[in-house]
Amino acid sequence: MAKGELMTETFEYDGGRKVTMYAPPEPAEAVVFTGDGQLISQWGSVLERPTYRPQ
Repeated sequence: MAKGELMTETFEYDGGRKVTMYAPPEPAEAVVFTGDGQLISQWGSVLERPTYRPQ
């Protein structure tokens, strides 16, 4: 099984927030966004709107 790569970047906002992502070895079929909990609870109403269609 081919392994992907973990990459960490430090963004300037929020006092230098570090973000880590996994890059798979093959092109992705789906993308999942996650967060550390800050403000993420407010996104629920956006995902529940009837215009949202998973692809």
